[in-house]
Amino acid sequence: GVWRMTMPETDTSPTTYQHVSATSPPRAKVWTHVAGTYDSASKTARIYVNGVLEGTATGVTVFKGNGKLRIGGTSWPLQGSLAEVQVWNRMITATEVFNLADPVQVGRVAEWRLEEVGPGPAFDGSGMLHDLTFFNGAVIPPSGAGRSGTGLRLDGIDDYAGPSGPVLRTDQSLTVS
Repeated sequence: GVWRMTMPETDTSPTTYQHVSATSPPRAKVWTHVAGTYDSASKTARIYVNGVLEGTATGVTVFKGNGKLRIGGTSWPLQGSLAEVQVWNRMITATEVFNLADPVQVGRVAEWRLEEVGPGPAFDGSGMLHDLTFFNGAVIPPSGAGRSGTGLRLDGIDDYAGPSGPVLRTDQSLTVS
């Protein structure tokens, strides 16, 4: 129920593990940027979710590994999808982690397919959690509002949909489609 980076203390079996956990729970079917760093000098591990530091563990000691890098497998099974896996031979900074997940630098900050039939919400497919709430009768009918299939229907008077907070900075370049 949480994002976690786990590190073995030794390469012998049985071994003990140290970990650092994030505070936000994973959301199903939502792309999330997760980064973990380890500072061997200070023995500190950190985990970031969508560019924000969510967990720090101190006193972490890991063994000097010399085997192959492995993502998933029988010892550490992962279920889901991965994309854009990156590995550094140094600890990247908090600013570098933020820049990897910064929506201004990486692209889309919101995407609404408007396929959730009913009075809302419409979930944000960009992974940035900017779900839309519907107001004053805005609705997605079962069919007929979109070019094909569903779409948001507004009455032209006072209906609208909006996220709970800002989505993008309008003092910078932007595109809306």
